[in-house]
Amino acid sequence: MYQHNYGSPVQQKQSRVIKEVKVSDDGLSVQLTLDQFRMGFIYEIRAEGVRNTASNKLLNDYGYYTLNQVPNGSTIISKGTGNPAVATASSLRVTTQPADWDQPDVEIKMGTLPGLKFDQTEVSVKAGDKIKWTFNNNDDMLHNVIIVNPGKADEVGAAAQELGLDGETLSYVPESNEILAHTNLLHPDDVESIYFKAPQAPGRYEYVCTFPGHHVIMRGVLVVE
Repeated sequence: MYQHNYGSPVQQKQSRVIKEVKVSDDGLSVQLTLDQFRMGFIYEIRAEGVRNTASNKLLNDYGYYTLNQVPNGSTIISKGTGNPAVATASSLRVTTQPADWDQPDVEIKMGTLPGLKFDQTEVSVKAGDKIKWTFNNNDDMLHNVIIVNPGKADEVGAAAQELGLDGETLSYVPESNEILAHTNLLHPDDVESIYFKAPQAPGRYEYVCTFPGHHVIMRGVLVVE
């Protein structure tokens, strides 16, 4: 449903150039060729002036489409340079096992479920455990995982949403002392492992996806015992 309370505020709005229009022989569909695309972004298509009969306008002359991925070999849409999944350099994103570790104490493997959910809503570790956390983004949308201090998921999620035009290059990871570790922003079917130590203080820490609009429901609890 088109509803102003759904999702997040408009960010990184751009206009695209339609380079070619091909109408089907039966006049019921059209193929558009754009100057470029940006995966993970929503496209608004307006069909002002198009009629469903000689005299009647369309009931709705606009539509929305989220471009999550393009099939291999597709030539319908030209590829551009925009790409929200940029590798983020951060001391809190460690993707190789530290040299002083013999092996992790705990290996956590996490994926997604339909409806903006992680496939695990609670995981438990011991204080100070060496953790290897592997996130498999088996969804059709972009996601990340950020581990934060207890009760700070909303704060960090809201800060990520406020990154605006900087969010793309930062993988929607805001600068915050409440973040313990994080993955990169992953495309569908991408996998990344990060390494970090569990806090020494027991508690119910949180993990959350901070892609705009996701943090409200896509989260879980890291129990440190």
